[in-house]
Amino acid sequence: MDESYASDTSDFTPIMSKAKRLGAEVITGGGYINDEITKAAKSVGYSPRLMMWAIGASDPNFRRELGEDADYVGATRTGRCSSRPLATRSS
Repeated sequence: MDESYASDTSDFTPIMSKAKRLGAEVITGGGYINDEITKAAKSVGYSPRLMMWAIGASDPNFRRELGEDADYVGATRTGRCSSRPLATRSS
């Protein structure tokens, strides 16, 4: 899946719903709006194995704003990645 979106996009639930439906295991992207993409994934019950953002997730406000929803979301700018899953996964 290769999706793009307009710079003024505010609702990412259609993209995250599609990723969930297709079974995408990794979501990557860039920019500072990744908190909205992460929130959209959570809102549709989608928990990929990894979400990796180029910049946004390295900002301390990302974790403050998202709390546990920021778990397992990393940023390539700092190489940080949380140690808990975005959502609990059943086997």
